[in-house]
Amino acid sequence: MNLALAKNCNAKVDSKNGAEATDWRGGKPVRVVRNCKGRKHSKYAPEEGNRYDGIYKIVKYWQESGQSGFKVWRYLLRRDDPISPPWSKAGKKKIKELGLTMQYPEGYLESQAAKREQENGGPEEDEDTTKKSKKRNAAKRKRQIGAFQPY
Repeated sequence: MNLALAKNCNAKVDSKNGAEATDWRGGKPVRVVRNCKGRKHSKYAPEEGNRYDGIYKIVKYWQESGQSGFKVWRYLLRRDDPISPPWSKAGKKKIKELGLTMQYPEGYLESQAAKREQENGGPEEDEDTTKKSKKRNAAKRKRQIGAFQPY
């Protein structure tokens, strides 16, 4: 059992049967961040990357058998955030008004394009090219680290 989540529920901890909150709003808040890998399980997951979805509270938790037969703890969370959820019409409108866009690490889109190209039988990098790019990246990191002087 994830004891930390169980303790956030506004009920006594029961590690055998689970518990249900008498007043779910009285529980401790849990911040939820969703990942795109959850799309196969949830319609609320983002299409790409990670997304902060707001504050939730634990309503109840219980134990059941998972797909492979092992015991799995399930948690029912209820949204308790005054701000519109990002998947709602109001949330999407707010995102558009604020001009929020997906942020990618430097070089991520290029590396993903190269990966797709390799998977589709495109030109592959030879060993020398890979070694040169690794050396170039290592030198770049050294310069970045050397440029940072805390004193």
